[in-house]
Amino acid sequence: MGIRNPYFRISRHLVKRLLNSCMANHHSESHAQADDAHGEPVGLADPTDTKSNCGVGAVVDLDGGASHDVVADGIELLCNLEHRGTTGAEEGTGDGAGIMIQRPDAFFEAVVGDLPDTYAVGSVFMPQDETVRDRLIERFESTLADYDLEAFHWRDVPTDNSDLGQTALDSEPDVWQVFVTPSESMADDAFDRGLFLARRDLEAPLRRSTARVGSTSVRSTAKRWSTRDC
Repeated sequence: MGIRNPYFRISRHLVKRLLNSCMANHHSESHAQADDAHGEPVGLADPTDTKSNCGVGAVVDLDGGASHDVVADGIELLCNLEHRGTTGAEEGTGDGAGIMIQRPDAFFEAVVGDLPDTYAVGSVFMPQDETVRDRLIERFESTLADYDLEAFHWRDVPTDNSDLGQTALDSEPDVWQVFVTPSESMADDAFDRGLFLARRDLEAPLRRSTARVGSTSVRSTAKRWSTRDC
């Protein structure tokens, strides 16, 4: 999505290989059992492996450009994958899906204020209970401190639940973003490693409270919503 960081460089060959693999996988699911002529592996897909899987797509500007058009195409692609998501009998309730994009620094500066040169953003699904949420935030921050990291801002993310079914509303999380920076100077790799280890340490206590960490990254952020919104 206009990503120039070396961690996200995608060659034309790799994109072509990925798309060929997705097409081969779709083909194998539809025809492998009905047509013995497709019994041999095609690309990265093995037609004998008929397990269902979630859908995935990639929209990439190979020249490294960044624009809203890339995001709009990603959302359109996501809506076209609704058939790969879980949808219940109740209208407005289904599985979640989302997109990952390059970290939007200008937007975050507008809604958060001055940002440090080095920071990461985590997407956290919190419980609606404010008392429980405050305890989890304390636990979150103390765990980050164990790895010389500091949460310098918490953002309550605006959401729109007007189209959600009752089942989805009953389990709707309170979506937050946490902004994290090293408490002392450290290399990017060390920062990433600290984020990973802190998130791993938090998984068990968060799971007991139904909270989840959707993502934590120095370079990207994720947005998640119901495919029923498309």
